[in-house]
Amino acid sequence: MKNFLFVLFFLFLIAGCVKDKINFSEINRKPQILTALAPVGFMESTLENVFVQQLQKGNLVKDNDGLLWLKYPVPFDTIYGDSLIVFPDKTLSLGITASQTYDLSVITDSLVVTDTFWVDFGWSQGLAGEQLDSLTLWAMQMQAEFTTTYNLNGKIRFIIPDLEKKLLSYSKDFIINSYNQNTDFKDVKLSFVSSNLLPVVIRLVLFPSAETVTVNSEILRVQLAFSQIEFQSVYGYLGNFAVNLPNAK
Repeated sequence: MKNFLFVLFFLFLIAGCVKDKINFSEINRKPQILTALAPVGFMESTLENVFVQQLQKGNLVKDNDGLLWLKYPVPFDTIYGDSLIVFPDKTLSLGITASQTYDLSVITDSLVVTDTFWVDFGWSQGLAGEQLDSLTLWAMQMQAEFTTTYNLNGKIRFIIPDLEKKLLSYSKDFIINSYNQNTDFKDVKLSFVSSNLLPVVIRLVLFPSAETVTVNSEILRVQLAFSQIEFQSVYGYLGNFAVNLPNAK
């Protein structure tokens, strides 16, 4: 019975929707163009694919959790080594004394007296606590001056065993009676066996003369100056530094 009533209700509903007359003049005679959209392909991409060039340049960094960081390198400031480390001029004075009396008129060949300078190549006088192992220099000038109260005839040899140029240690002779003599060093390496100290061996050679050098008197005074020190590289513990950075802009 329920099915019969449902069929009657459905027929009544259809009948109410049917138009009695159709006016064909109201129908648009213009042909209709049906359009339809349908996918023709699929593409999948990631940010890594989009920024592949930045990844290759190292500007894009991916964390372990997948987070991407895009870095923009901007010049901040340039600090050169010679603005942090400045080697001051080194001036030393050494008097070579006679351990006994020498009558230079009776020597047959020569009299040799040896002594050693120790040059401290630290730049802070120990305040920064630097301890150098080696130092390569672009340039350095050494000036030697000799003074004596005796009328001596001879020469003086400077030997710096830990100053090398092309693996050869430095050695040079100077004339005693010349007031000062300069030596320019280029592309040399200094090695320090002790903390920042460079040994300079002085070998004084005296030839026969009419002079008699008395015991404990000063035979010769040597003034030694190192200046215009320009370094290429420095190895060791460089100590403490205070660096002034520019203000943020």
